[in-house]
Amino acid sequence: MSERGMASREHLVGMLRSTRRAFGRLAAAAAAAARACVRGARRVRHSARLGRALAAGWRLTRKGLRTLSSAGLIAACALLALLLCLQRIPPSTIGVQQTQWGGGIVERDFEPGLHLSLRGWHAWHLLDRRTHFAFFGAADQGADAPILDLRTKEGNEIKVSVVVPYRIVDGQAHRLVRDGLRGAYVNLVRATIKDVLMKDLAELTADEFASTPSRTECMQRTLPRLNELLARYHVRAEAIEIHQVEFWKQYEHILQQKQLTRQKALLAKAATLVEQEMRKNTLEQDIAGAEMRIRGNMDKQIETLRSEGKFAISRVRSQASDYDRTRRASAQAEHDRLLAEAEQRLYRAESLKERLTHAAFDSPGGRVDLARQGALNLRLREVVLNSNDARFAQLFDLEQLGRLLLGPRPLP
Repeated sequence: MSERGMASREHLVGMLRSTRRAFGRLAAAAAAAARACVRGARRVRHSARLGRALAAGWRLTRKGLRTLSSAGLIAACALLALLLCLQRIPPSTIGVQQTQWGGGIVERDFEPGLHLSLRGWHAWHLLDRRTHFAFFGAADQGADAPILDLRTKEGNEIKVSVVVPYRIVDGQAHRLVRDGLRGAYVNLVRATIKDVLMKDLAELTADEFASTPSRTECMQRTLPRLNELLARYHVRAEAIEIHQVEFWKQYEHILQQKQLTRQKALLAKAATLVEQEMRKNTLEQDIAGAEMRIRGNMDKQIETLRSEGKFAISRVRSQASDYDRTRRASAQAEHDRLLAEAEQRLYRAESLKERLTHAAFDSPGGRVDLARQGALNLRLREVVLNSNDARFAQLFDLEQLGRLLLGPRPLP
């Protein structure tokens, strides 16, 4: 049985014993009180009724004490049964159950809490589920292993303080116990981490050690390979953190000088950039000023040309308006004159037409044409003749009909 299991069992047994002692003290106090009552009743014999009442009270007290003793015994038995049939796994702990008689390690990791277990039949192994730390550094800083002494790629001596947090892989605690690594996995993991770090860190140069990005990149490359080696111990490293890098004093001085030289170079470069920026700003200001001047001159010229153009357009529009008004007036007058002449000529032509028509119709030929037209237009549907009126024209008298149509014959 594990040490923690033994401690839990001893704690429960101690509680049970304390409870039994408390019940015993209570029963003794009750018995002493009852005996005192009985002694008082015997002394006061003149009150027999009081004695009988006290005797009855004593009997009830003894019955109650026997009941309390029975209840305490039952509670003690129940606690004992719980102690023998349950196993408590504390927080931040992984429980691994082992059957003592033929079963071996149970293929399961038990979570914190109470689990069914038979004392003597089952044994328990408790493992810490919290994160462990492999700390290589100075003892006054809490390290559990010496600081790493190694050489850089150039052969310079260097001391490196490293912390590697790791923890048991979920669901593999029972495998760790089954492989017999429960008491040795911490030392084995620490040794594996040290071997890997000594090999990989020795591939870095002093400049790479002095560069945080280079160290970080190296540790990121190392972490997967380290976890491959730690998998046989059923643990997994979470990160590799380099806390401190120390060179020997002379080399530290050299590094400081190099760092100072590098800083001076960076400062000179920065000063050059500042000067260039100032020149650039000055040039930009000059360009901006020249641009503003040119823009002002161009705006002035544009405004002048725009004003001149507007004046020219206004003048042309005024001239066009005057020309339009003058030409329209003269054209209207010419139109009215020509229209009057045309109407006058039209009236003359109409008058001449009428005169010529009258003259034509007044001629012998015209009268003949008029007679012809009259004869053509003559339509007699019915003719009533009066034989008594000799003055009526005789239609069959051609001479009279000719005179009627042609008029009197002109004298020769």
